[in-house]
Parts: sequence; C-alpha cells; structure tokens
Amino acid sequence: MGSMIRRKVRDGADALFWKQEWFGHTTFQQLFPNLYKLELQKNCTIAQRIYKDSSDIICFNWEWNRVTLSNLLVQYRPDPEEMIQCYYFTRGRDCWTWNGETMNVFSTKMCRDWLRDQHRIVNDNGILWLKWVPSKVLCFLWRLSLNHIPVLSNLGGRGVLLKTVKCPICLLEDESVEHLFFSWPVAQETWRRISWWTRIDFAACGVRRSIEWIEEEIKVQACSWVDHRGKNVSICWEKWKVETLSQLRVDTTPVTQSNIEESSVRRSIRDRRDPDRYGFLIQGNDVPFFDGTEPTNYKTAISDLESDKWLEAMGAEMQSMHDNQVWDLVDLPPNCKTVGSKWVFKKKTDMDGNVHTFKARLVAKGFTQTQGIDYEETFSPVAMLKSIRILIAISAYYDYEIWQMDVKTAFLNGHLTEDVYMAQPEGFVDPKNPNKVCKLKKSIYGLKQASRSWNLRFDEKIKEFGFLKNEDEPCVYMKASGSIVMFLILYVDDILLIGNDIPTLNGVKSWLGKCFAMKDLGEAAYILGIKIYRDRSRRLIGLSQSTYIDKVIRRFLMQDAKRGFLPMAHGTILNKLQCPETEDQKRRMERVPYASAIGSIMYAMLCTRPDVSYALSMTSRYQQNPGDAHWIAVKNILKYLKRTKDMFLIYGGIDEELCVKCYTDASFQTDRDDSRSQTGFVFTLKGGAITWKSSKQTVVAQSTTESEYIAASDAAKEAAWMKKFIADLGVVPSIARPIEVMCDNSGAIAQAKEPRSHHSTKHILRKFHYIREILERGDITINKVHTDHNLADPFTKPMPQAKHEEHARNIGLRFASDWI
Repeated sequence: MGSMIRRKVRDGADALFWKQEWFGHTTFQQLFPNLYKLELQKNCTIAQRIYKDSSDIICFNWEWNRVTLSNLLVQYRPDPEEMIQCYYFTRGRDCWTWNGETMNVFSTKMCRDWLRDQHRIVNDNGILWLKWVPSKVLCFLWRLSLNHIPVLSNLGGRGVLLKTVKCPICLLEDESVEHLFFSWPVAQETWRRISWWTRIDFAACGVRRSIEWIEEEIKVQACSWVDHRGKNVSICWEKWKVETLSQLRVDTTPVTQSNIEESSVRRSIRDRRDPDRYGFLIQGNDVPFFDGTEPTNYKTAISDLESDKWLEAMGAEMQSMHDNQVWDLVDLPPNCKTVGSKWVFKKKTDMDGNVHTFKARLVAKGFTQTQGIDYEETFSPVAMLKSIRILIAISAYYDYEIWQMDVKTAFLNGHLTEDVYMAQPEGFVDPKNPNKVCKLKKSIYGLKQASRSWNLRFDEKIKEFGFLKNEDEPCVYMKASGSIVMFLILYVDDILLIGNDIPTLNGVKSWLGKCFAMKDLGEAAYILGIKIYRDRSRRLIGLSQSTYIDKVIRRFLMQDAKRGFLPMAHGTILNKLQCPETEDQKRRMERVPYASAIGSIMYAMLCTRPDVSYALSMTSRYQQNPGDAHWIAVKNILKYLKRTKDMFLIYGGIDEELCVKCYTDASFQTDRDDSRSQTGFVFTLKGGAITWKSSKQTVVAQSTTESEYIAASDAAKEAAWMKKFIADLGVVPSIARPIEVMCDNSGAIAQAKEPRSHHSTKHILRKFHYIREILERGDITINKVHTDHNLADPFTKPMPQAKHEEHARNIGLRFASDWI
C-alpha cells in the first residue's frame, strides 16, 4: 500500500483499489514467453538462466525463480499456467471464476484455494517447488501467508492504520479489529503485485465500510486479531510515525462488466526475508509451501501465523532475564556507548524433525564491542565429539545410565567483570524509563565473552558438588566414590550425565536444578543432531544422523537422485586441470552450492560417518574454484549418503572387548597437483570407531615408507592423548597396556622402533620422529597387519564396493535392520 493518498471515505462508500501501471500493463508471460513455453533441447533467450541437472530436470536458477519440471511434463504440458488451470478444472472446482458482474475482480475463493491447494498441485502434476532465489524480475501473487500482517525490519517506523474494513490480506474475511499496515517497502510491493493484474472490489463482496487514513503520530497499545486457529492474539506495538502517503487512487466509479480473462499470470509465494540460496527444501506434501520458517526479527514474529507462540517464548525469555537479574536500568554514562540487541527465533525439533519448542532468544550485537573496553578474553571450550563417543562406548560395555539435561538461558548465569551497556530490547521498553539503558550484570547471548563467562560459572558450581575436571578434556567431569562412578559432559548448554547409580545421578540433577534453570530430558535420545538408540539386553548403543542427512539431501535437491553405492568410485581422479578456466565457466560454477555441500557433509562425517572421510577430503580441496568433475564427485557422496542414511555407528556387543585399537595407513602421492600423500587412521573401542582422520600430508614423501611413517606418527600423537584421557576416567583397565597401532608397512614399523637407513630417512622432519618417544615410554606398540585387514585402508583411497562395505562393518557401521 505504498502508493496512496490520505483521504476519508464516507460510511457506505465502495472502496475500489484499481490496478497500477507496472511493466506498462504487459503481462509477465508476454514479456518472457520462453519461461512459459519450453521444449526439450531448445535454446531460448534466457538459456543462461536454465540448466539441466544430473537427473535431466530442467531448472530455472540464479536470478530467476527456480521451478523444475520433469521431462514428461515439459514434453506434453509445457505451460505451468496451463497445468495449474487443468488441475483445478479437472477437479470440478470453480476456483478461477471471477465476479460475474465486474471485470477483473479479485476472487476470494480462488486465492484461498490457490494458497491452500498448491501442495496438491505438486503431488498431482509432479511440479517441484524449490527454495526461491533472488529474482531479477519479481512476480508473485502475494508474499503473505494467511492472516499475516506485512512486516519488515527496515520499515523505518512508517505505517497506516486501517479501521473496520475487510482486509485483503486476510482473504476478505470480516474483521472487527484494527490492522496495522506498513507503507514501505513490504506493503508497497505486496499491494503492487496484487493490483498489477487485478483490482479488489469490496462492494462486489458485500462490504460497505469506512477507511480512515491516520496522519498524526499514533500509538497502538494492543492490536489483536483472530488467527487461523481461532485464537485471539494480542500484540503490544511500539509507537509508529505515519508517513504522509501519496498516489493512492480510491475510485468509487461503478465497474462495468466485461469478458472474463481466460488465464491469469501464475504467481509464486515466497517468504520476504534475506534469502538463503541453499536453504532446506520444504516439500509441498510435508507442509504448506508458505509455512515452516522462523521469523527474522521482532516485527515479523508478532505478525507470524504462530505469533502467540513466539510471544509466549519472548515472555519466557524476558522472565528469565528478570529471574536472573541480568541488568539494571541506568542512565548512560558520558563517553560510553551501548551495545545493540535483537531477537532471534528458532523452532526446536525432535529426532524426527517435528517441532516441539518455540524458542526466542534476546541477543546482544557483540560485533559492536571493543576489545580492552567491554571485553577481554573470549575462549571457551566445548566437549570434543570423540570424547562423547568414547564415553558412549564405555557406557555400552558397563550398561551405564545416559541421561540428558539442558540449561535454560545458560549464558545468563555468567558474571561480567566489564561494564557493558545495552539498549532496551525491542517490544519491551520500560514505558516509565524509555531513555535509560541496561547495564548488564551477567552475560547475555551475543556478547563476545558470554560463552566464557558461562563456562567459568558452570565449572565453579560443578566442582562444588565434588566433580573433578579431566585435565585432557576440560568439558568432561568425573566423580567416583567406591564402586559408584559418574561422568558429566558439557557441550555449551547441553549436558550428558553418565553413571551406574541412579540415586546419585538424581542427586546431581537436583544440585544442578538448584544452581541453574534446568530442563530434564530423561534418557538421552537426541543430542547435537545425533540420535541415540540403545539395546540394553545386548549392550548395544547406536548413533545415527538419518534426519540430518535427509535434510541435507533435500537441501541440495538430491532426494530423487539414483542411489549411490560408493562415496567415491574406485579409480576416480580429481585435479586442478578439471577446474573452470573461462569466465563463463567460472560464473556458472559460482551458482553451484559446492562449499555449502562440503560443509553439510562434513558435520555428518565428523559425528557418525567415517566412511565418507576420504571422499570428503579429496573434494574439499577444490572449494575455491570447483569444476564439473568436482561437483559430480560431491553429488556422488550425497547419493551414497542417501542410500545409507539409516546407517548406525554401533558400540558394544557382549563379545566385544573394552580395548582401544588403532589402524593407520597412507597412500603414496595420491594428490595429482602437488604429489603429496594421504594419511588415514582410525581408532576403535568396543567395536566402533571413536576417532578417525583422512587428510593430505603436509610434506612430499619420497617413498611409501616415508608416507606410512608420517601417517603412523600422526596416529601415535592421537594415541598419546587418548591414553591420558581414558586413563583419567579410571574405568578402562586395558588402557594400562600400550595401545596397539597396526600398520601394513614393514619399513615404517622398523623406522618407528629404531633409526635405520640414514641415507633414505635423513631428510625427514624431526616432528615426525616423535613416534619413537611415544614408543619408548610405553604408550603404544606398533605391529604389522595385512593390507586386507587394515581398517584404515578406505581412509586413504577409493575402494571396491565389497571391500568398502566390509571395512565399514568392521568399524561399526551397520544398517538399522542388522541390529535393531
């Protein structure tokens, strides 16, 4: 509603909003016919905006809305607009009927059905609605979901108050309350896209109301409406200054009858937020196309479909601030500056991806802090994933309890030693002291030192209960008394409690509940995106990331791809010669989400999927300038993960010994660009991998013996840490013996045990000889293993399928059907 004049319409008058001149009254289809009439293998004027993926699906991308059509649809029904119309007409529903007495009157029923049924269009016609990308030419029916009020963060406080009028955004349903419409830019663009091809005739809908444009400064204390669930929602609005608006054409001229247009331009709906080009895909058959995202700021939250839940979450956050006495309202001292604040919203999901919690977090804009003035040190440790896996493997052996807790508003418990002033939070400004600022007494999310302050506070409190910190892992704590043993793992605000005595564990939970606001999650089932399954009768624990992997697959549109049987095919060669050379090739590859895919796969690899380590190591080297061959290799990893997403990393088994074993291997000069070798090693405990590595070596090895020796040295350093860490736990008797390192190269074994041929090894850097010191003090032993039985082999080279699957089973990777 950005182009308006301010005027009053008398009671009973008709309010007609006529179409505005946009694109010179030329339809989008007429301007860009090639977007509507595509034929297979036919070039068009926007060929640079279209590509075919590996499954021969035609995709619109880059600066255009991405819409994919299968080959069958392109061949027999090439017009997307026609497909939608055919869908409605074949179902016998008059959804596209216009008002019979007027021309181009906006149909309420058509719009409602268009919004609610488009996910059925997806299923019936095979259209894939993809994540939208920035559009060079914007064409939308409208951006809003049902009952949304248009809001954007940079409105600048400009708005218009509509009183007692049927709201077009609410599908022309009767409303007896006030709506606050904003002038720029959301409402302007929203109204422009509606009024471009139609006009809304309130009179045709039986509406005779008054419209009042408020010019003076207004303050709406409470704006309420009935949402789509029939619940009353009350919102406290801040004061808005209404901008003098212009160019609204309110015409009361009778509308003449005309022929109904046979077709209308198809519009798409997209969430008006800073676009995430490679965000998660939301399929139409899962949720409505226009739903499923979190608000980006306070104003979008209070106008969201689920605004009542966001308001409740914000209220809970502010109550936590009050309970923890986070700040005092004071006048800003001279020569001091404030740190800004903002609201961050998140929907928390369970292991199956279902939303169970709406969380609102007030965060400080820490990027405005100055080192030495309002913060000093910022480092804060978190538990390493390998430490969590080690303790889970031990729990499987002893059948320990594994409980999970979450600290509510954890960072609010940390004490600040610096003077930090923050602006009052949006939507919760004290009406009695609007000009005062918050002097922070405790840390708040977003501050540079917040995580450090919280960690120091937790460390202080847990030690008061008698826990001791592991010197080699600062986020693992232990308490033992006779036969009773307990472990605590801290990962920011997520806590795992492990122990063999339930009353003692309950005592720890009670103590933590007295010190902090805690949430008891019971037995651990889902932490850091990892599902935890237990079979206590067989003493097995399995870790899975099937939900996360499924999201990654959908995010990169691989859900319909063929299954992959290997993360990297045997004999695959990648090098810099495959990188794009021309500017056109580089521009095309810039639109490929290569680095994003690498990062998404990496988290799965670090947590539960060691079987993709080598493939990820090879493909991650070309993120700066990837080529088609590199992207195909990444997609092969995704295809493999698609087939194996239900794999578990298993620990335990009645016959498995609680003993750490290490396998190390190297492949000689595998990198075709700089002739460097590949290091690989894996440690196992209780039948499952607990830590692993696959990486390019830092120096050029002159022989296979040297490359194997370098790999063994890296593994020895990891073994030295592991021996110290597990020994401090005090529950693994076998750790008193040296950790056995298995290597398949006799020359490397001989060099590790004692210096041999000086002529061929004199150039080796001193740091790689550290393995000899570790051997001498008895932390490890190094022995020969046959290549066929070396579990580190798939970490250094692509393997044939049978061998790859065998090694995957031997490091604990099993399908659910194999053990559940």
